[in-house]
Amino acid sequence: MDGVYREVLQIAHTGTSEKPVTFTAARGAKPVISGLDALAPTRTAADGSLEIPVTWDLGAGRNQLFLNGAPLTEARHPNAPSNNPMEPGWTSVEFDGLERVSAEAFRNPRPDHWKGAWFFGQGDKGWAVQCARVQSSSGDALVFDPGTRSSPWFGVNEKKGDRQSKHGGGSSGYLFGLPSMLDAPGEWIWQDRAVRLILPAGKPPRPGELEAKRRVWTVDLGKHDHIVIRGLTLVGGAVRVQGDHNLIENCKLRHASHFLVFSRGYSQDGGLPEGAAISLTGKNNKVAHCHVSMTAGCGILVRGQHNEVTRCLVEDINYAGTYGGGITVAGGDARVTFNTVRRTGRDCIHFAKGRPGDQMGARILFNDCSFPGRICKDVGILYVFGMDGSSAANAKTRIAYNWFHNHPAPRPSPGIYLDNYTRNFLIDHNVVWNVPNDAGIRVNGPSADCDIYHNTLFRTHGIGTFTYRRFETDNPEPTFWTGKDHYSFDSRNNLHLDGDPALQLTAPDRFDFTLKAGAAAIDAGKIIPGIETEVIGKAPDLGAFEHGGVPWKPGHQGHHPGQPVVLKKSTLEIVR
Repeated sequence: MDGVYREVLQIAHTGTSEKPVTFTAARGAKPVISGLDALAPTRTAADGSLEIPVTWDLGAGRNQLFLNGAPLTEARHPNAPSNNPMEPGWTSVEFDGLERVSAEAFRNPRPDHWKGAWFFGQGDKGWAVQCARVQSSSGDALVFDPGTRSSPWFGVNEKKGDRQSKHGGGSSGYLFGLPSMLDAPGEWIWQDRAVRLILPAGKPPRPGELEAKRRVWTVDLGKHDHIVIRGLTLVGGAVRVQGDHNLIENCKLRHASHFLVFSRGYSQDGGLPEGAAISLTGKNNKVAHCHVSMTAGCGILVRGQHNEVTRCLVEDINYAGTYGGGITVAGGDARVTFNTVRRTGRDCIHFAKGRPGDQMGARILFNDCSFPGRICKDVGILYVFGMDGSSAANAKTRIAYNWFHNHPAPRPSPGIYLDNYTRNFLIDHNVVWNVPNDAGIRVNGPSADCDIYHNTLFRTHGIGTFTYRRFETDNPEPTFWTGKDHYSFDSRNNLHLDGDPALQLTAPDRFDFTLKAGAAAIDAGKIIPGIETEVIGKAPDLGAFEHGGVPWKPGHQGHHPGQPVVLKKSTLEIVR
């Protein structure tokens, strides 16, 4: 029924394929399962801040406070430009070795003024955010406790002669976690079983309007099978699916995970079980028609085997700046279809290593992805590094019929990013645009057995430009990659239109990427066996759309009239 349920939905029984166990909203109801508890201010401190008793503490960088459903900012220096975690507002810093950083914003005449604070920021590589606790401070310099540094730790060249040690924008960060930093409206500090808060402008909170994160889960299916979660709003806690044949459908998730302190920046979830908003680790599970927004780690983490994510809107993801994508594919035979993924800290869709022995063979189809790299540097709209994309049946991972667009960051900032040591990927019938500073499809070396066919690109650089070849010490498969000069990919029937796509496309600024009558790309291609599903005229056309064919549209509200996706809500069948 309607109401806020301040508890974890934990499953006690396993269902069957004929009789799944279903938790759903009652007809017309909008129930909320919340990981937050309401707080009641008890007194006003001498400095005017509210003081609120609490009986729990989730730990450094993991507590979170909300007013009317919006997150407030943990006390920090310099102060944040807004309460939006996707706008970190950090200051420029300079690293001096592994354990020391300086910044004019940190200058203070008192020795150890910043001792005990946490640093949250990035060194000049910026592939991931890093964090560490301040051991001592003097003048404008901080010295970090080496035992608290997250890995990887940027700030100095990792390898002698690494020519790509800087990726635009330099180093930056901010400090948080000291009571002395509590100095701005909307800031709070968690200390000694109490929260102190400087209220934003406006009226004092009414009962129930001020809340704090207390539970890290909203739904925990454990290892149970055949469970359906449908039509629920989930706030302030993550969802865990470890069993098989489960369905998460028509749910809204907000602020599912929160962390600013972590040990591994290369993790998808900050190294925390609850770091991803939704994590799938079993088999034949499905997430459909869900809206996932504003979370610290990965939006939807697909591990396990034969799992599917479809018709989801995933936005404002990974403000902690680890290797969590809007959707991260780290399991075998995954299906990621008809999703919209936008505004992410790193990549919109990210491929990551699964369990030892797992094989890929994923299908990434009909997704609309845009605006990555809001926190990190050197990212793609879709990103792959060090992966063999082949399945157990030797089928290549296919990335097709997607839109990848709007990535204006300094280079490296490609659309589709096949980074070093990538093989066995099929990239076809995608549209890539507004990627002005890098290749629409970048292929770093070493590379092997990647096929790039029938893609349309404009307002971006050509396929394979700005190639970078990594050092052999990073070789993930030394038995296969026997030399860094191993470099090849097959590129055919692609259409690169530079900065004036309207010469051949019908209405690119209105998202109509079909070919105009008389366009030079019509009948200009050659048959590629196994790829050409529709040829109208004398020969295939260049690019993602065949002139005269039925157009398609990606995203959570997209369509493909030739092969409509039918979501069978009455069963747990995964539609192929």
